[in-house]
Amino acid sequence: MENFLEIVKNILPALIVGVVVVFVIYAFFKDARNRRNEVLKAENNKLTLNLRLQAYERIALFMERITIKQLVMRLSMPGMAGLQLQWEILKTINEEFEHNFSQQIYLSTELWDLVKIARESVIRQINSAAAGLHEESTGENLARLLLESELDKNADHLNDALNFLKKEVRQLF
Repeated sequence: MENFLEIVKNILPALIVGVVVVFVIYAFFKDARNRRNEVLKAENNKLTLNLRLQAYERIALFMERITIKQLVMRLSMPGMAGLQLQWEILKTINEEFEHNFSQQIYLSTELWDLVKIARESVIRQINSAAAGLHEESTGENLARLLLESELDKNADHLNDALNFLKKEVRQLF
């Protein structure tokens, strides 16, 4: 029995030291893993921030490019028929939208909804102006109607979306 107690007296401190060492090593590796995860998260946030800012820039550019004034200036050509200008404008809006469609993953749902509403508002405005033309009307007639309707419109969904976009970007900083 004395031998057993002697063995326990010698092994117990070594066992306690061993358990403490295991816990210290575990805590050290856990801390190192947490620090590494924090560094990775910070790098990812930096990369994501750049991507989000690029998305906001692209959406702001999209909204600027689909204003009636910009569309008419870019697409209206002398001798163009009114219906052809309408078709070109609608095609351009849809192409621009499809080109920027993937940016929605970096925007809030509310902002993306405002962008879609603004796009639909511009399309409605174009179709409404074109509905008042006869088939023989020229592109200049449609352009004039569109620019006049741009001046007369009450709700400017593009500006609303752009202002909301600016507000979201300010919240990033």
